[in-house]
Amino acid sequence: MINKKLNISIIIIGYNTCQELERLLKSINNLKKSYHILEVIYVDDGSQDSSLKSFKRFSLNFKKKFHKNDINRGRAFSTQAGINIASGDWFLFIRSNEIASKNLINEYSLAISKYSGLAFMGVVRYQSKDKYFEKYLNNKKRGVNLFHCGEKIHYKFLLFNNSILNKRIFQHVSLDSNLKSYGGEELDFSFKLNTAFPNMICACPGAIVYRNNYPSLKEHSARLEEFGLFNFKALSKKLQLQIVYYRLFLSRFILLRLIVLFVCFFCNTINTKIKIRPRYLIIRAHFLAAILKGYYKAS
Repeated sequence: MINKKLNISIIIIGYNTCQELERLLKSINNLKKSYHILEVIYVDDGSQDSSLKSFKRFSLNFKKKFHKNDINRGRAFSTQAGINIASGDWFLFIRSNEIASKNLINEYSLAISKYSGLAFMGVVRYQSKDKYFEKYLNNKKRGVNLFHCGEKIHYKFLLFNNSILNKRIFQHVSLDSNLKSYGGEELDFSFKLNTAFPNMICACPGAIVYRNNYPSLKEHSARLEEFGLFNFKALSKKLQLQIVYYRLFLSRFILLRLIVLFVCFFCNTINTKIKIRPRYLIIRAHFLAAILKGYYKAS
């Protein structure tokens, strides 16, 4: 039995990822249940390589649309630009440096037909040169891996690196283009989505994409410090507390700053110099300390 056609717009945003983009497009051509796909949209966030040319010349099995930012404007602006030109009933968001599994559309279409939801979040399988960090990222007790298909999930789990959302959402909710740096734009959006449409975000763990060459723990923590320095302070206090857990951490006491600096130094040392495999609790502490380090620096 053929599922009702969903009319999916696949929205890809990218920045200087020409080779990775071609691999993603090849995987899109190999998707099962591809009759659900209406169009593929690529938003180039001011790349300086040939990413957009590569998208234009690639022999894709579907209608193509594109938009190029004049300069690098960030994920929130670029994602919203893709939404603005999409004409499907469902929007599937994939990053340009990911690869879609063959059953991606099939898994999402089955979930949409079976469960009541306006947003469904899949799983990202990571490959990194930092193998212990890779093991942490792919842990079965982390993220959407924790849930069964169709299970309602907290809005904090919804990301734009493998999710499908109904177009109805975007008549009420938009991304904050003021969040121009790394991080926070998805949490801000998903919070507003959950406010407008409570309990409409579902898990779909069978829908998988693959992310190769993911940064090491040290490199990822540097991005989190950037998040703390810029976008974190633009979030509401409620969302800030979703990330740092305790209001005390937002107080910027001198002693707290010293503790955060020590934790960052300790975690970097055992990961890069002593080469001890940090426990998962230490990895999460490293994340938190990196965000707070940037936040305190901003003050």
